[in-house]
Amino acid sequence: MYFLQESGSLPLYEQLTQQLVAAMDRGELTDRLPSIRSLAAELEVSKGTVENAYEQLVAEDRIENRPQQGFFVKKLVSTPPMVSEHDRDLVQPDFDFSLGYAASLLETHAKTAWNRSLERAIQDQDLRDPQTAIQRQGSLALREEIVALLARRRGIHCQAEQVVITAGNSESLVIVTQLMQDSFQAPLKVGFENPGYRSGLETVRRQGGQPVLIPVDEATGMDVAYLRTAPVNLVYVTPSHQFPLGPTMPLVKRQALLATMRAKQGIIIEDDYDSEFSVSTRPMPALASLDANRVIYLGGFSKSISTELRLSFMVLPPQLVASYQKLFAFETNGVAAIIQAATADFLASGAYSRHITRALRLNRQKYALLQQQLMPFVRQGIIAAHFGEAGIHLVFRLKRVQEAAKFDEILKRDRLYLRKMDHYWLQDKQLGYYIVGFAHFALPEFRQGVAKLVLALRALSA
Repeated sequence: MYFLQESGSLPLYEQLTQQLVAAMDRGELTDRLPSIRSLAAELEVSKGTVENAYEQLVAEDRIENRPQQGFFVKKLVSTPPMVSEHDRDLVQPDFDFSLGYAASLLETHAKTAWNRSLERAIQDQDLRDPQTAIQRQGSLALREEIVALLARRRGIHCQAEQVVITAGNSESLVIVTQLMQDSFQAPLKVGFENPGYRSGLETVRRQGGQPVLIPVDEATGMDVAYLRTAPVNLVYVTPSHQFPLGPTMPLVKRQALLATMRAKQGIIIEDDYDSEFSVSTRPMPALASLDANRVIYLGGFSKSISTELRLSFMVLPPQLVASYQKLFAFETNGVAAIIQAATADFLASGAYSRHITRALRLNRQKYALLQQQLMPFVRQGIIAAHFGEAGIHLVFRLKRVQEAAKFDEILKRDRLYLRKMDHYWLQDKQLGYYIVGFAHFALPEFRQGVAKLVLALRALSA
């Protein structure tokens, strides 16, 4: 029996959601749920209240909607996380539970919609004009959907001819490096955040670029004052959620960054890798929305749909489009036409936006849980953590660096995996930093992982 209070502090659907979860956890609700109509009548609430509660449980992966049958409780199964592109070259040790950094969860509704989009793309392949369905820059249909998406979510107003579809972030950086080398006619010196995206740095180095390391402030991101004196004509930055430390670059600092690169007559590469998963606030407008002529914007769908999709894109400043088209005139696009068609359909149908909305709601709950469980250790001086903005991960550091080896042993003993930040210090490595991924879990599974982390921190502080 469920009891909902009209005068309660929580909305009715949230009260119902919590009570349904409690019934599942107690083993009282194990199979088919009451129909929306019958439960609404029993509780004397609107059908919308029950629909919202069921939708939330679907998003949390606690129940599934079987067509023509109804809603059923899902058995909790621990699944291995999808490794992000930032981590795919690293080998994880043996563990029973991983809180490693990975992509966001593609829940049941989104999986169903994505499968429909794939089926339509396969069925319609004979209808697509082979001369126009896929071009060097990617399919026009997908590029137009990306243009609309960026205008809605990131404040970027561009044309489809500025968009280039690529097979992942690494390919985007290869193209940008070659394009900039052709444009600058000089040794290409590229600024990289430290700590930062090592794979990107190595990609640029292999293309003949010369990396220059720029320090990062843990609260505001790249050190722009240091950048002013650095000999760079291109800079790679993650302003929405600095990778891996996590701060969001304030507007005044973004404007200073743009002014610095204007003075250098250089270009900014803005990697907006997880901006759609802004758990605390509405995402700050992208750098590219502040100066379309100074920024090459990198985005993609590996964090939001699947790491295995290998589908990214970039938006070129208008003045670089002709140079790109000339330099890459005889190249072919590396992303399958069917994948591009399916993604365009997924965006056009509205399923992608609905997926982001549901994922954000769930991510905010997981982030709040993580903050709640870690704050006692912050107050005790065991760890330091920056709680504020977050995308799909959080970083904390041990206040006593000398205890890093002890904590690693505790994690190994408890078979709990956390990604250490060691790999992302491009110079002057600092110990005791750990990355907690939270986006790829259903809420019950995440609770289990956080409970293990809490026990490990208690053991450290004992």
